[in-house]
Amino acid sequence: IHEAGLKKILLHDNGHGIVYEDVDLLFERHCTSKIELATDLKRIQSYGFRGEALASIAAVSKVSLSSRHQSQLQGFETIIYGGRTLSMKRLSRLVGTSFIIEDLFYNTPVRESFLKKPTVLERNIIDFMTAMALGNPMVSFRFHSDEKLILQSFGRGRDEVLKELVGEDAKHLISIDMKGQDYELRAYLSNLGFSKTHRRSQFFIVNHRLVENPELQVLVQKTYEGLLPSRRFPVVFFFLEIDPSKVDVNIHPRKMQVRFSEELSLLKDLESNLRPALYGRQIHPVIEEKPRLPKLSKEIKVKAVEVKDIPLSFFNQIQVPLTTLAEEVAEPESKLYDEFFEDLHYLGQVFASFLIFEKGQSLYFCDQHAAHEKILYEEFMKEYKNKNLAQQIMLIPQSIKLSPGQIIAAEEKEDFLQTLGFGFEFFSRDHVVLRAIPHLFDSRQGEIFFLDILEGSKQHRDDDALISRACKAAIKANDRLDRLEVDNLIDSLKTLKNPHTCPHGRPIFIEMPRRELERRFER
Repeated sequence: IHEAGLKKILLHDNGHGIVYEDVDLLFERHCTSKIELATDLKRIQSYGFRGEALASIAAVSKVSLSSRHQSQLQGFETIIYGGRTLSMKRLSRLVGTSFIIEDLFYNTPVRESFLKKPTVLERNIIDFMTAMALGNPMVSFRFHSDEKLILQSFGRGRDEVLKELVGEDAKHLISIDMKGQDYELRAYLSNLGFSKTHRRSQFFIVNHRLVENPELQVLVQKTYEGLLPSRRFPVVFFFLEIDPSKVDVNIHPRKMQVRFSEELSLLKDLESNLRPALYGRQIHPVIEEKPRLPKLSKEIKVKAVEVKDIPLSFFNQIQVPLTTLAEEVAEPESKLYDEFFEDLHYLGQVFASFLIFEKGQSLYFCDQHAAHEKILYEEFMKEYKNKNLAQQIMLIPQSIKLSPGQIIAAEEKEDFLQTLGFGFEFFSRDHVVLRAIPHLFDSRQGEIFFLDILEGSKQHRDDDALISRACKAAIKANDRLDRLEVDNLIDSLKTLKNPHTCPHGRPIFIEMPRRELERRFER
């Protein structure tokens, strides 16, 4: 494509081609439909726009179409401007079809004014080409935009297509196979340690067609319910093969939405099997990558036990006056909470997540990750507001493979990413080399935040949202802290104006009075 397809669209294939005898009907309305019998309407497996696509396109653009059928020695070429045939001739060419569309909407400028921005149109085309490649894994695709190769698949099967098109995300996917009476499902789902801030990485492909189905989205949501943080969404690729007679694709003019004839039964069957399968033996890694550095791991098996819910009265949350972010940033010297931190004696750490302290007649539990997040939040906010984000050069530059959509986003947001402290360069059509990251992060955390920014739908001009995302990227889960690290964490909390709540308002400390503990032991 050129200029997001508005200037020119070129399509080439090496398929069977079009027979010369059909040339007069190609651009007539309703003459290219694949429907031959009335019963075909109940078992539609083809693509298409009800036989009107070629006629509609030719009416608002300058079209050149050439083709040669595999059974014929010669091909043909026809040229149409604004619905009028200018020429038609026989010619020699390879088997297959070439379709060129130029100056889209040149004769209907009113319709052109309603189009979205070229960057949005290009992303939509990338999403469509991605879906086509995923839905047809044995067909090779190449997509160029303004002479630059954006997307390519080699038709070597679904796993290989995922590696090529999804980029780094593919290593986080697990596959699940299910088979029912009328369907077969191959689903690729992200593991619980990987998620997105949007649903754009959820693809539902039914009988090789990308579709929208709210019920399938709800099904995925239920599958991950309680397993992912708030406002995080899994990466999902659903490949559902189902009896065509069970699918109605005629409820939407572009066949984007489908309805299943026995939808309730199908969804209940999927729901009852999908979540157990997420933890069952049907799971196996899709992409196995050798770690850059050898890792030592030890697996410890534990027996699960049931723990009864503790009533809310068991803990009393510390209540502190709420202050606005503007008030916190405006005050150069934060107030110290000496009174609270005085005589706070450290006892230990549990679950590699919570610190336990004793003070007076109470125990205090500290969420170390929430505390770390609040410290980073205020530090990053101060630097960001002062436009003084420090950058650290990576000793070993990191090569990151990106999807086509992420490459486009990196180009659009290059200046913005540099203001955040990132330094990177484009290495190939699907790789960037990360050479510098914000000083708050290590290399792993820097990559997470970098990719998170690329996935954002906006330029993240919302400062609070931006810094919250940055801090979440910097938080390590399940960290064992030694005594020195605990002391440093508490010393940093002391300098904050409000050390008792994280940036999202959740408590950093909760209190359990001695009398509550005695009551629990029935003393």
